[in-house]
Amino acid sequence: MVFRNADLGIHTGQSTMLLALFFVIMTVCPHLANQFSPVLGMLLNIAALAVLILFGCHNPFMFNQSTLVLGYLLLYGYDVTGKSYQMRLVGMAFGAALTCFVFYRNHKNRTYKRNLKDLIQEFDITSSRTKWQICQILCVPIVLCIAELCNMPRAMWAGIAAMSTILPFMEDMHYRVRKRIVGNIAGVICFTVLYFLLPSSIYAYIGILGGIGVGFSAQYGWQAVFNTFGALAIAAETYGLQGAVSLRVIQNVFGVVFALAFCVIFYWFMSKKRKVM
Repeated sequence: MVFRNADLGIHTGQSTMLLALFFVIMTVCPHLANQFSPVLGMLLNIAALAVLILFGCHNPFMFNQSTLVLGYLLLYGYDVTGKSYQMRLVGMAFGAALTCFVFYRNHKNRTYKRNLKDLIQEFDITSSRTKWQICQILCVPIVLCIAELCNMPRAMWAGIAAMSTILPFMEDMHYRVRKRIVGNIAGVICFTVLYFLLPSSIYAYIGILGGIGVGFSAQYGWQAVFNTFGALAIAAETYGLQGAVSLRVIQNVFGVVFALAFCVIFYWFMSKKRKVM
């Protein structure tokens, strides 16, 4: 549905082929990364996200990262094996075919001046866009790796939090970090209240309520609140309410704080390097 309107900023035929490639990457790489050690998995995740972000997220304000990188992280966090993975292959293949068909149909009559070669040529380490892309490519897998090395369950939560708060401009990042932390704490409180007020038979519907809330939320802070509902509704079944709540807060705070620190250091390093040059 996202790619009915969103595009990759280049020739429609090449964009369609890239979308197909993105589906292959999201189908294969998260599953493989889960088979490796955290460090080797991090390297594979860096390579996979590099392709997704450099070619699929050229315009940060199109927010394609909220589709591509989030999708990758969800597939990584909810990895499956055996028959379930075979079914995932079928589902991803069908999804790829449908998405590419809808994308090409909706964009085939649009004129784009750029092509794939132009995206490569526009890679400029001094530009805000490229620095943002590099931060996404490196920071998110590093966050996942650290969380896994610390034996923290639901490492993808930290990765999603980091991805969500990394933006091209530092003032926007500070805003999102604050809203993410406050929104998650508020979401945890609201979920806990609903958990004790509602009968256990309808706990699963709290996640659906959260999804509806996200859809109607125009502000990032409220999206963070309602996103918490779905995540906790699933995790509470495995870790219990207390465990799920603790994990949610810890992973999100770690993810956003690490992302902010990483980007501050990276931007500082790049500014120093530019002055030397």
